[in-house]
Amino acid sequence: MAITTEVIDININVTEPYKVIQVEKAKIIKEDGDEITRTPQWTYYAPSTKNGDTWEDTDVSSESTEIQGLCTALWTDSVKTAYQTHQNSLENLDDDKTP
Repeated sequence: MAITTEVIDININVTEPYKVIQVEKAKIIKEDGDEITRTPQWTYYAPSTKNGDTWEDTDVSSESTEIQGLCTALWTDSVKTAYQTHQNSLENLDDDKTP
């Protein structure tokens, strides 16, 4: 009896205007080649990630080459800058509400 597990991309969405990539994955468990369970999982990738006060490119190196290529094509410098500006403005709104 051989149990195997695989995770595959089953749906990819891009939301505008900041090109946030949503990936629906399926974790599939098989016994002797027959699927016994399938569990959906959603993962979201924004064009930049904030680390403290510094913006960095989002690391998608563990994703499929298809997802990596999509990120490379969509996440231009202007998209990253627009996303960062938007996120910073949201943080500033939160700061304004702090007593």
